[in-house]
Amino acid sequence: MELAYQAWQIYNFVGLALTLAAAVFLRRRSVRIAGWLAEAAAAAYGVATVPALAVVGGLLAWLVLALQFWLVFLALRLQAGRLHPDFLRRSSVRSAVWLTLLAWLAAALWLSSGAALNRLAAEVALAFSLFAGAWFAWRIKGYYSEVGLMSLQRGTPGKPLPSVSLAIPVRNENPALGQCLESVLASDYSKMEVLVYDDCSQDGTSQIIRSYAARGVRFISGQKPAEGWIGKNQAMQELYAAASGQYVIFMGADTRIKPDSIGRALSYMETAGLDMISVVPLRQDGLRVSTVLQQLRYFWQMTLPGWLVAAPVSSAFWCVKADSLQTLGGFAAVRHKIVPESGFAAALAKNQKYRMLIGVAPSLDVTTEKKWSSQAETAIRLLYPLYRRRPLTVIAAAVALAALTSPYLTLLVLAGGGVSVGLAVSAIAATLLSLTYAAYLRLTAPRVWWTGIISFPLLLVQEIILSVASMLMYELGRVSWKGRNICFAVLRRPAPKKSSLSLRPE
Repeated sequence: MELAYQAWQIYNFVGLALTLAAAVFLRRRSVRIAGWLAEAAAAAYGVATVPALAVVGGLLAWLVLALQFWLVFLALRLQAGRLHPDFLRRSSVRSAVWLTLLAWLAAALWLSSGAALNRLAAEVALAFSLFAGAWFAWRIKGYYSEVGLMSLQRGTPGKPLPSVSLAIPVRNENPALGQCLESVLASDYSKMEVLVYDDCSQDGTSQIIRSYAARGVRFISGQKPAEGWIGKNQAMQELYAAASGQYVIFMGADTRIKPDSIGRALSYMETAGLDMISVVPLRQDGLRVSTVLQQLRYFWQMTLPGWLVAAPVSSAFWCVKADSLQTLGGFAAVRHKIVPESGFAAALAKNQKYRMLIGVAPSLDVTTEKKWSSQAETAIRLLYPLYRRRPLTVIAAAVALAALTSPYLTLLVLAGGGVSVGLAVSAIAATLLSLTYAAYLRLTAPRVWWTGIISFPLLLVQEIILSVASMLMYELGRVSWKGRNICFAVLRRPAPKKSSLSLRPE
């Protein structure tokens, strides 16, 4: 096995050298294809000898194999040609250079001292998971303190209520929209208008909106997105332009509110002196796949440090002062961002004018229900843009997520071998991680909080799969939102230009 692995490494150097040379120096299609074919052969050899790689090469061998697969994917992406040629050329050259250099480095490290480095990597993964578990627990504890101290009482008697525009962008939301509008129209907030923008739906959504016209719901007909705009962002811009309230609340069709939710949210904003809030919705449904295997988006936003998440934000329900939104440039400034509200939240958070809240009862009581398939679709749409559209960031995130699974894997491997330091550290790290996630569920899905004790390692694996799937589908130009491809608008970096869409009147 040792000889076979060394032969594979030597073969890799040849393939990697051809790939790098073809990407950087040569424009001849035949040479470029030859390099990628060499990499494909090396990757196929690696898959065929997985047992040898696991025993002899260890973690470094798997890293080289993963990098090779990405280099092969670059060839497939160019062959598919579903994205803009200039973007494909620049991105492919950049990715080929970095991934080739990383693969060389990993191979060289193994050839010099592979066994020692593999042991060190396993120890670092355990230490990382233990530190991460303690950090996550500390961050979640802070949200418990905030929920306990947060007062969301109604406004001061006699004080004039601010006007609010509740804006709902929809596209093909036939099953969910009716329940959403019923919960909105049950609100006891008097100075409120309801606007719904139909983004060219094809499933009868527009008829549902029109059926609520007699109850005060204003229908706004959509149009094809302008160049460089994501359809949902254009929908929110048009809703903002049509809104007349001092505050604008944006919410999704799968979000539900209670009669006093809007009043409490606005009262809290005015009392705390905030220009914007967003609310993590509560899951009140019971034991089902969509709650046990829900995505980790809000967990990461609540636990990761500020240098990774500038301002945690929820897309389900967020409220902003109309004047502040205009000062920030409206949605034209974030027309290509997959989560436009994150840009506004980050800008306002710098001046302590933004905060993310938890939609627990009896405070805001904002809830949501979503099937697992819809959650997975949303994750694929969001993850790669959140990784800044960088394959290396996806690889780094996958490595970090894999490291968080290391204590669970170590427990499985060492469980029958007696007590050891590694087993004890793994047990502590796994317990800390699982209990922290269960504490998070106590805030966001209280009926199934106990499932977090056993589901967290499965969710880490699911997050790795969804992250890689998001990257691959974006790079192949196959990511859609409600039947509309959004890849080019997200992946390109548009030059600043004046928007042709209507701005909110002064």
